[in-house]
Amino acid sequence: MITIKTENYIKKISQQMVDMSTKPLVDNKLKSQLQKAVNAVLKPTFFDQIPLQQISDALKQMNVRLLQEDGTDFSGFLMGEKECGTPEASNQHTEFQLALGNQLLKCALMLSWCRMGSGKMEVIGYIA
Repeated sequence: MITIKTENYIKKISQQMVDMSTKPLVDNKLKSQLQKAVNAVLKPTFFDQIPLQQISDALKQMNVRLLQEDGTDFSGFLMGEKECGTPEASNQHTEFQLALGNQLLKCALMLSWCRMGSGKMEVIGYIA
């Protein structure tokens, strides 16, 4: 039974993986639409926590997924609550590869964040 479950899991993961060695898809119109979706989520700029799930949900509505380095869907979390304006806060950023379905896109979601004196998180995001 464990072997069958493991095989099913591997099959499911391999269907979700993006071949990172394929030539990325370039589409400036899509890139602009992705930026608008990210902007709609991040318009308030200040949050109680990083709205990563909301960003992911907005992109999924366009059939775009956040990827990990191995080509699978992102399933982690973001860390860091350093105060804005400090040298430590400059290290609080990440880059997510993006895929349209199973096609790698030649753009990425860039996020940076820091904690304001008010306790809110300032979150900046853009498609590069």
